[in-house]
Amino acid sequence: MATWYDLSALDALLNTIRNGAPIRVRLLDTYGQGDSFAQVETDTIAEATITGSDFDTPQDAPANARRLTFNGKSGVATNNSDAKNLHIAITNVDTVLVVTNETSNQDITNGNPVTFPSFYMQANQPGQV
Repeated sequence: MATWYDLSALDALLNTIRNGAPIRVRLLDTYGQGDSFAQVETDTIAEATITGSDFDTPQDAPANARRLTFNGKSGVATNNSDAKNLHIAITNVDTVLVVTNETSNQDITNGNPVTFPSFYMQANQPGQV
């Protein structure tokens, strides 16, 4: 028998990210899958405070999935980095909620403005990738 989730259950997952106040978007100069919150704090080279209004509400996605879009935000670099494997993390007060790849991998200079790009997170039905 196939497994299926009601879309409101997928929305609840995405809204945990959207409504996880206080939330921050962070630029990381390194990330390893499953890194702790403390490690993500250490690796943060830029950040900005965000709120639920920095996201769209969950929307339909292909194959009965749901998608939450972060609309982007401006922040400030808090450290220098010439790392070529940058990542973006969304965190609340003590939890890493989302991590994704940052594709520009540009050099970062302490004190300079940083633009966090728009990206989406998707909650899929079981068995879908």
